[in-house]
Amino acid sequence: MLRNKKAILLLLVLCICRTVMMAQDLNPSDNGNTPYSRYGYGSLADNSFVANKGMGGVGIGLRNRSQINVQNPASYTAIDSLTFLFDFGMNGQMSVFREPGVSQTDWSAGIDYVAFQVPLGKKFAATAGLLPFSYVGYEYGNQSDLIAGEDTIAVTRKYTGNGGLNKVFLGFAYAPIKSLSVGVNMGYIWGVTSTGWSMAYSNSMGTTSSTDYTMDVKALDLNFGVQYTQQFSKKHQATIGVTYNPKMDMWTDLSEIMVLTESDTTSVSHTVNIPQIFGVGLTYVYDDRLTVGADFKRELWSEVRGYDEDYKISNTAFSDRTKIAVGGEYLPGASYGDKYYKRIKYRVGFNYNNSYVNVRNSRNDEYGFTIGVGLPLMRQKSVINVALEYATIKPQNKDFLSENFLKLNIGLAFNEMWFLKNRLK
Repeated sequence: MLRNKKAILLLLVLCICRTVMMAQDLNPSDNGNTPYSRYGYGSLADNSFVANKGMGGVGIGLRNRSQINVQNPASYTAIDSLTFLFDFGMNGQMSVFREPGVSQTDWSAGIDYVAFQVPLGKKFAATAGLLPFSYVGYEYGNQSDLIAGEDTIAVTRKYTGNGGLNKVFLGFAYAPIKSLSVGVNMGYIWGVTSTGWSMAYSNSMGTTSSTDYTMDVKALDLNFGVQYTQQFSKKHQATIGVTYNPKMDMWTDLSEIMVLTESDTTSVSHTVNIPQIFGVGLTYVYDDRLTVGADFKRELWSEVRGYDEDYKISNTAFSDRTKIAVGGEYLPGASYGDKYYKRIKYRVGFNYNNSYVNVRNSRNDEYGFTIGVGLPLMRQKSVINVALEYATIKPQNKDFLSENFLKLNIGLAFNEMWFLKNRLK
């Protein structure tokens, strides 16, 4: 029975991995649409898993033996030495866009991430997975009148974009002593984004002009992490975590297709950057039932080369980005043996971040509120995690587009004892 169970779960893992790879390659923008993804490398993805999302995205100082936490690779050593973990997430989102006198509602859904984790002994653990890096997805436009002599010509402008960047990673962690753990995630970023605009005139010739940009991206990514845990008594424990991403090169091939009376294609290659990122987090745990934590991240985008909104290389295209997350998790009873409702984990959180791109000297502030639950499967350690997030994106320029969205995240976290040796002969 155990072998059959492992085979079925392994087959399910392989099928999900293949589905995720296909879905991410086809259209990463399915995970979220916003006109602000037109700028820079798109809207940056939040790489927290559903269990973390329910706590506002807290993760740098979090250690959990039954959940994968990619926000700090040092957390991987928290896994039980007999356990195999597999986590798969998806989401659905309703967005409401508003600008003076106009509003619009949009829907999107997609596969979010897939990862698995295995122990490599009592002090080592490894994790691998596929994550989004950024999303590009939008379609909007406007119409105006052009006076040409005695004629009035309607001019229709349309802006479209799709695609995104993905990241596949392999992570390792090592615990040299009981209270200290160190880790590293080694990632490869790749993907294609397509953006463009067109202008059509209603005159008798039906003239249309357009410009389309296609950017093919490749980059390496490194994320280092450290966690130190202090046990104050049998029921009180605190963990401080630190993470660091060094500045890395990003190789891009940019194609520009301009159409006026005829098509003209230009292709160039540039080396741009992804920034240094510093993170620190603190988590307190009481009796393995109450967890509260806070994270702070600083992304130094002002120090990197990148593309401005006209796709020209610039050293001042971006601004530094700050991310803050606070949240908590509460388990009413024991993890096993109690009534079902007492084994449900309840989560709540808040987060804030600002945008890394400047849109006509205006930046966006995003505020998010989250609630979530961890629903254990009957008689098993595996969990269905659900998180609901409401967020609002406010531009500094009040005349610009504002956005509110409601996102439902669902994750399947498999937790199986695969490495227990059967000593019965």
